[in-house]
Amino acid sequence: MESETADMYAIRLAHNRALVSFRMVPNPNIPKDTNIIPFPIKPDYTKQGRLDGVVGYDQNGKVLDPNYPEATTYGEYSYFKPSEAYTNLKKECDRW
Repeated sequence: MESETADMYAIRLAHNRALVSFRMVPNPNIPKDTNIIPFPIKPDYTKQGRLDGVVGYDQNGKVLDPNYPEATTYGEYSYFKPSEAYTNLKKECDRW
């Protein structure tokens, strides 16, 4: 079985930010794999609504999860790090 990792984007209207749809795009930085690789997720990372370290918005902007205060931007500070997980697990599998 072959698998890929995809990035998911929300498509919103510019004038009112209403959600129109979601779009999944294959991540070009992670190659296709022939195995489904499970990996453990830390319990702190499975909090409802905290995939990116943000718990909501207020009049000052983003409200960050107190356990992840450096999550000020999307990407490397997100709880979800598929590139890092893939690299680590690929190294582990190659050792076998």
